[in-house]
Amino acid sequence: MLRVAISAYSGRPPPSLEEEARRFIGFLAERCGEQLHLYVGGYRGLMKTIVDEALRQGLTVVAIIPVEYEDDDFPRELIVVSTGMSFKGRNVVLVRSGDILAAMGGGAGSLMEILASYGLARETHIMVGWGLPTDKLRVAYPDGRIGGGPRLLIYHENAESMADAICGRHR
Repeated sequence: MLRVAISAYSGRPPPSLEEEARRFIGFLAERCGEQLHLYVGGYRGLMKTIVDEALRQGLTVVAIIPVEYEDDDFPRELIVVSTGMSFKGRNVVLVRSGDILAAMGGGAGSLMEILASYGLARETHIMVGWGLPTDKLRVAYPDGRIGGGPRLLIYHENAESMADAICGRHR
């Protein structure tokens, strides 16, 4: 089984990024096979787009939600884990739930998840070029290493490249 944790913007993303996220989920479903399980941090913004597309594709999706999201409405097919934790604690649970992290772009929450993933020595694939704060990681750490550590940050400009890298390494 391949467990992919997905970090994504909880705000209103650009419509073109929403379409790219749908394409990413389609490529994952096509290329990773039936053993793919996805883990997300909620059901808002770009995460909602990702969850809806993944469920449409018949994928197993688990939402590891913070206490602040516990009153949200969720699709009945979505497996919801109410952590009772704030965002910061939930971020670590989300990242540890996946074998790798795929970051579709985002703000402070996604940055924290990416750094937690790196700190846990998880391979982290980051979609860049959408004008979100996570784009700055490529500027700060162009070689994918933080402080001389291992190369774990891998940057992608499109959904197909990111899905191919994720699925290709885990066949």
